[in-house]
Amino acid sequence: MRGCACGLAVAVALLTSACGAQHHAAKLGLTDCAKAWNSSANERRARVSPRLVPGGFTQVGVQLSVTSGVGRTRNSPSDTVGCRVVFFNRRVWVAFLADRKGNEFHFHTAAAGAEEGDRRGAWPTRGYRGPDNARLLTGTKLEVRPFALLFADLFDNGRIDGRYSCAAARAAVAHLPTDAAAIGGRVRDYENKVC
Repeated sequence: MRGCACGLAVAVALLTSACGAQHHAAKLGLTDCAKAWNSSANERRARVSPRLVPGGFTQVGVQLSVTSGVGRTRNSPSDTVGCRVVFFNRRVWVAFLADRKGNEFHFHTAAAGAEEGDRRGAWPTRGYRGPDNARLLTGTKLEVRPFALLFADLFDNGRIDGRYSCAAARAAVAHLPTDAAAIGGRVRDYENKVC
C-alpha cells in the first residue's frame, strides 16, 4: 500500500505493521525477537542475568521497529527492521537492540557493560510501567504473553485469524489503550466469541 504510514511499534498499540501488501520474505514478529533473545547465539542474554534481574529489573517487554513502507519494492522484506528487549522496573529501563538480518533478528554485541544495554532511561511518567507484553522465565529467558500475540495478529491485517484462549482475549481487553475504539471493538467481539 503506497503512502501507508506506520511508526515505531511500542508497547501494545503497534506490535506489528499492517503496511505493505505482499512480501516474499518472512514477516518477523514478537516471537521471533524473543526466540533470538533466548538463543544460545545471543551472548548478551547470559551476561545480563547476573546483574539486571537481581538488581530489580524483573519485568520485560518486546518491541518492534518498522519502516513506513515508503520506497519499498515488491521484493523487499517485511516492514520489520529490528526489535528490542526492554528490562525495567517502576523507575528505569534498559534496552537491548537487534537488527534484522535476512529472516532473523540478531542482537548487537556488547558495546558497554552488560547492565548498561544499548539504551537506557527513566520512564517519562510515574504511572507508566513499560511494555508489559512478555514475561521472564528462567534467568533472562523470556516468552511473549498470549494477549500480545492476539494484538500482533490483529495488527498484521486488521483481523484476528488465530485461535486464542478466553484468558488471552480477556487480558487483551484489559490491555486496550483508552483511545483505541477502532481496535477495541474487534478485540471485545473476539472476547465475546471465545468466552
